[in-house]
Amino acid sequence: MDILPDDIIKCVMLKSDIKNIFLLCGTCKKLNSFCQPMVSEILSAKTGLNTRNYTLKQLHILYLNNSFGDKRIVYKYGRTLIVKNNGEVFIMGLIDGKQCCEPKIVKDIKDVIKADIGEYFEVFLTKEGKVYTSNDICNIVLHPGIKQKLNLILDDVINISAGGNYILMLLSDGRVMGIGSNYSNQLGIKNKQIILEPTLIPNLKNIVEFGTVTCTSYFVSNDDKIYQSHINSEIKELISIVNINKFLTNIINVTILQLVNEKLHPVIFNTDPWKENTKYTIDSNLNIINISTCGTILYLDNNGDVYINGWIEKYIYKSINEENLHDDFMLINSATKIKGLKDIIYIYNGGCNWFFVDISYNLYVMGRNNHGVLGIGNLEKINKPTINTNIII
Repeated sequence: MDILPDDIIKCVMLKSDIKNIFLLCGTCKKLNSFCQPMVSEILSAKTGLNTRNYTLKQLHILYLNNSFGDKRIVYKYGRTLIVKNNGEVFIMGLIDGKQCCEPKIVKDIKDVIKADIGEYFEVFLTKEGKVYTSNDICNIVLHPGIKQKLNLILDDVINISAGGNYILMLLSDGRVMGIGSNYSNQLGIKNKQIILEPTLIPNLKNIVEFGTVTCTSYFVSNDDKIYQSHINSEIKELISIVNINKFLTNIINVTILQLVNEKLHPVIFNTDPWKENTKYTIDSNLNIINISTCGTILYLDNNGDVYINGWIEKYIYKSINEENLHDDFMLINSATKIKGLKDIIYIYNGGCNWFFVDISYNLYVMGRNNHGVLGIGNLEKINKPTINTNIII
């Protein structure tokens, strides 16, 4: 079916949802060249990237990556959470002491947009800005392992992050609330070991991003200053990095994608004192649009291809001939393309378990699959990208 150019012109000129533009172009491929410069201009303004030479397909992948959002797939503490496009949440892995090898829906919650995992709890953020936990977080701190129904703990929230035994919540006005364990002063509230209800974290304002690394908290203000929690002291400024595009944390890394000359460049802080910092080479020709780190580094480029470097287990990449072998691990110094992945829009690196979502929202998985966290119905290791037929995002 042909679509009149006027329909697309109206979409673009009104700055309406780019999704509609891609749908229209998909029904009339002759209009791709007509749409490309207009869509490029919109996405360049949104992301700061130089997209002038992007094809319409590359623009589509960039758009879907940016609209997918973070904390849609999370793997920690032997469990995986997956938030589907319809707001349903599925969990797999070690649940109530039992290994669950297939995705299991989380009941009594809907319209979820973000999720995270603590040591003994899960936390969910809905599109209405409400935060729910699968346990009473303070009861868990005192009595680990108690399972209760979902609890509403706060609303007017736009982002969440879970540490081992605490939760950070970002409010729409740039303030941050915290609840849970404060033994390492990770909540920045001095002289209190347990915060029993959501409490405002002092000396923080105009926060736009944050994250947790086990028992340490990081906060990014709207003037690109990064703050860090410290034991027995107030939260202090750590560093200032301009033009932060993405700020990501996991159990060992803080990763920043910095906008430099209209391209994204990774800045990685290894916060684990037991792990050595390793210098990795990134091909300057790669147009990175996202990154996910947890010891190893995954890169997503604007073609929807995924690259990897860092230390990985040998069973995953036996086909790569590298001399730098260490026990059961292999060091890949330069970014190497992962075969078997195409048109990927989202990546998640869980260290030993990896997740990829393609343009059709199929979920691909690979890795150790401990406790069945990959949700494929068994406990077998997977050494190459494999589609998970049990769930579509």
